[in-house]
Amino acid sequence: MHAPRLTRLHIPQPRKVSATHSSAQKNTPVLQSKSTGLPDSLRSGLEQMNTGVQPDVSGEGVVQRKINWTEGPRVKNRNLAIPFLREYDFGVTPVILNGSIIDGYSRIDSSDLIKGPAFEFEKESGKKGGTLRIAREAENRVGYTMELPSDPPWQAQITPGNAYLNLKGMGFKGAEKALLHLDEKDYIKKTTKSPPHLTGNKFGEDTEESEESEEKLPAQITVDANGMPNSGTFADKVEVHEDHHVEDLKNIRDEILKPWDEFITTAKQKDFSLQAASLEEGEQEFYKNAGATPGDISERFYEELEHRGKSFHKTKEGSKPSIGYASLLNRVLYIGWQHPLG
Repeated sequence: MHAPRLTRLHIPQPRKVSATHSSAQKNTPVLQSKSTGLPDSLRSGLEQMNTGVQPDVSGEGVVQRKINWTEGPRVKNRNLAIPFLREYDFGVTPVILNGSIIDGYSRIDSSDLIKGPAFEFEKESGKKGGTLRIAREAENRVGYTMELPSDPPWQAQITPGNAYLNLKGMGFKGAEKALLHLDEKDYIKKTTKSPPHLTGNKFGEDTEESEESEEKLPAQITVDANGMPNSGTFADKVEVHEDHHVEDLKNIRDEILKPWDEFITTAKQKDFSLQAASLEEGEQEFYKNAGATPGDISERFYEELEHRGKSFHKTKEGSKPSIGYASLLNRVLYIGWQHPLG
C-alpha cells in the first residue's frame, strides 16, 4: 500500500569547490523538517536523515559505509474507517532517498536521485588536458518512513446512499440487507434530481418521475470499522504488508546501488586516475568504467522500486483488504475488514 499523494521535495545545498578542485557531485540535499508541513512520520524520517544517522553495522543489511541506511519510524496514525469512504491506504511506506520522497503515486524526476562521487581535475603545465581523480566517494542515504493503523476505534461519517454504493463497489453482496433498517426519516428534501433511493423499490432504482422530483438527501450515519478476526491481528497484518515493501527496498539497494557504489570505493582506495582533455570528458570515461552514470542508477532504482511495488499489489497476498461483514444498528454501520493474509 502506498503513500498519500505527496510532492517530491528536493532542496539542494550550495556546492563547495576549492580553487584547485572541481566537483560533479551536489552536496546531499537537506530538508528542513520543521518547515515542510509534512505529516509527523515523514518529518521524523527526514530529521533522522538530516542528523546523519549512521549505517547499520550490526551485520544485518550492511552494504558499505558510504551507503547510509535509515531504519524508518513507524507511526500508528491511520483511521481504518476512511478506506471505506474514499481511496485511502491501510498503511503506507514512502521511500526517502537522499532527501527526496518517493510516494508510489506521482511520477517524479528520477534522474538525480542517486549521487555520484566528487572529482578533482588537475591540469598539467604546458600540456592539453589533465588528470582526473576521485576527491570524495559517493555518499547516498536510503531509508523509509511508515504509517500504520492507529488504535481503534476507527470511525467516520457517511451518507446511507454512499454507504450502499461503497459496499456494492467493494464487492459486498449484502448491501441491501445491511442497510435495510433505514427509512424515510433518514432523509431531508432538496430540489434537484433524485439520487438512488434507499426506500420503496430496490436500492439504486429511480422512480419514473425522478427527473422532476425532489431529491431525498440522506442524513449521515456512523461507520465503525473493525479488523477480522480482531483489530489488533488485522493491524499486525497491515504491518507485514508494509514490511514487504521495506524488504524490496533493501534488495533494490543491494542489487542496483551496492555494486556501483563498491566500484567507486575501490577506485578511490586504489587511487584511480585517468588522463582526459577536460573534467567533463574525464567523468564520462570514469562512468563508462563504472558501467553507469548516477542518472542511470537513479532511473534503474526508481523503476525497479515502482515495478516491485505494483507487482506485489497484483498478488493475492498483496491485494487490498475486503469487507467481511456489514451490519447497521442504531444508525451505526459496523463493518469488518478481511485481510488477504487471512
